[in-house]
Amino acid sequence: MRSVLAIKSMKTWLMISVFCLLFSLIYEMFSFGVISVSMLTVFVYPLILGALACFLMKGNIGRFYNDGVILLAFASLINGVLEIYGSDTPYTRYMMIAGIVLMILQICLNCIKRKRSYERRKKRDIAYDI
Repeated sequence: MRSVLAIKSMKTWLMISVFCLLFSLIYEMFSFGVISVSMLTVFVYPLILGALACFLMKGNIGRFYNDGVILLAFASLINGVLEIYGSDTPYTRYMMIAGIVLMILQICLNCIKRKRSYERRKKRDIAYDI
C-alpha cells in the first residue's frame, strides 16, 4: 500500500510531465517547422526520473533529488529553445551536470541515513537482548 505522500508526489510529477509535454508541443507548433529533440524529450525527465522513481521507491526520494530532476528538465528545455532559435550555450551542459550531481548526492544521503537507522536498530536490539 502506497502512502498518501507517495501518491501525492507521483501525481505532482505526472502533472509536471504533462505540463512539459504540452509546453514543448505548443512551442514546436510556433517554431516555423524547426524541431528540437531536447524540446520534444523534456517531459521524459519528470516522468521517468520523477514519477517512476517515486513509484519504485514508494515515496518521495528527497529534496536534492527533486531539484536535480527539475534542473535536468529545465536544462533540456533551455537547450531546446536555443536549438530552435539557432544558438548554443555551454551553460546547459553545466546545468545537466549539476542536476546529475544533485541526484547522486541525495541518493548518497539516503544510503547514509538508512545505514544509521540500521545501526540504531541494531544497538537497540542488542540492548533488549541483555
